[in-house]
Amino acid sequence: MSGPKGFGYEVISPGELRRREDRARRARCGLHQLTLARLTAQLAAYASPPLPAVREPVPKTHEALIAWEAALTETIDAARARLRTASSEAIMARLTASRLAVDAAGVSLGERLAPSDTSATNGSDRLAADVDRLNTDVDRVVEVVASLRDPKIREELTAAAIGIGQLSSLAQAKGDLLTLKTRAVGALRAQDCRDLALNAVLEIADIDSQEANRLRALADGASTDADVSLIAREVAAHKAAQTKAADAEFVEAALAEVLAEAGFKVAEGFDLSDFGRVALAEHEDHPGYGVRFQVSPESGMLFTRVVAQRATTPEDDARVERETCAKVHGVAGRLRDRGIGTELRVERQPGERPVDRSETSAVGGRGTGTGKKKHGQRRAAPRERSA
Repeated sequence: MSGPKGFGYEVISPGELRRREDRARRARCGLHQLTLARLTAQLAAYASPPLPAVREPVPKTHEALIAWEAALTETIDAARARLRTASSEAIMARLTASRLAVDAAGVSLGERLAPSDTSATNGSDRLAADVDRLNTDVDRVVEVVASLRDPKIREELTAAAIGIGQLSSLAQAKGDLLTLKTRAVGALRAQDCRDLALNAVLEIADIDSQEANRLRALADGASTDADVSLIAREVAAHKAAQTKAADAEFVEAALAEVLAEAGFKVAEGFDLSDFGRVALAEHEDHPGYGVRFQVSPESGMLFTRVVAQRATTPEDDARVERETCAKVHGVAGRLRDRGIGTELRVERQPGERPVDRSETSAVGGRGTGTGKKKHGQRRAAPRERSA
């Protein structure tokens, strides 16, 4: 079988894959540095001891980058834990000071609360027990508040916690405590969702595109499980699309070199068509004919087919298809030597489909035969493009 062909391709070059991995890791480390800087600034406000320095490696070898990222993430985790502890201690100090404060008459603010059950005997004992339980519950909520890393939200909820102890109605204090707990738990859940979303967009840290920027902004404002799921899906889709484009670019560059080595001439390089990057390669063994090579990023396929550049007969077309068969398979083999796995998935019999026809030639700038709409050139139907 020697007619139109379709080869699946996959970039397996260790050097290329490591280059991409290192580039992505460098970008992630840049974002980790920004996160660590923000945490360090907050810790400084609590006069916390400085964190261990995480120095940027020089040179940035593969192993050094791995160690750098691990050190950054470990330090970020330590900074968050330290910030949580420092926040908790600061909030509890303010709460304690509030509870010990006295009004102008010298009466403790806690003692201003009226018993919740005025008909009960030993009202003072009941009041003291209720106030103790209330304070214990407030302390538990404060631990949640201390876990919040947004200074503005943390301060708002801290003020609300202090305000509960200054109320004169125990019933109102309990109601405000329930509101505080709901807000604190909701804020913590939103923070967790934001963290998950920001971790998701780390997968595209090295991608510079409008879509990547949009996803990063979306992640920064994520607050629900639905937000996280949406962002994760769109990040995966965008990363896949960018990987396909990078693979196609790598294959195209290797293919240009391989074609030259195999004796083909591609004067104008690859042109962008509706179906991928396309080039018409000519060989001196087959005057009046060329072989079209089409790199299709979306499908991960390399399609080939013979193109006639003058009036020919079906018999001549079939003969050239047979004669070019070994050359085309040779090109696929040479791609493997350049770290691109290829697998023949589609192949037609010679003469099974009419060859494309172009009255111009690719060599010497007389045309490309790539499927672009040019004078004297026919655009193949979509089904023909798939070999």
